[in-house]
Amino acid sequence: MHPYYDDFINEALYKSEFIGDFISPEISVVVINPAHPQLGVLEFHLHEVVLKNKIINWMIKTWGNLCTRGDKILDAYIPPENLDVGGVKVALEKYNHTKEAEYGTPNNWWSIFLFGLIDDNERLELLAEKLNNLRA
Repeated sequence: MHPYYDDFINEALYKSEFIGDFISPEISVVVINPAHPQLGVLEFHLHEVVLKNKIINWMIKTWGNLCTRGDKILDAYIPPENLDVGGVKVALEKYNHTKEAEYGTPNNWWSIFLFGLIDDNERLELLAEKLNNLRA
């Protein structure tokens, strides 16, 4: 994939997927749209570039940090009152917006991580409880 020749890289192409336990889930990266016209290119890039650069290890560490210090990491994005799923989702979307602006692409590691997490309402419910406890 090349930023000068492949227009599709300006759209979000990958997302994280969380499976299992809240505290220590299995995390993977998947192509968002399995019907994408460039699926072969996306899968090749995922397996030959993205995954070989240790994104999974980074996501595991990032998830741990979010669970233990998420109140500080998201401080500027969360309201002072107790959070629910909607509040966590809004905070993560705002945080993701800053990461996309910082890196200039929706395909940075932070955005890939957050895009999948934002869609996982069950995990967000537990994260809201965790963040509320950290701020108590």
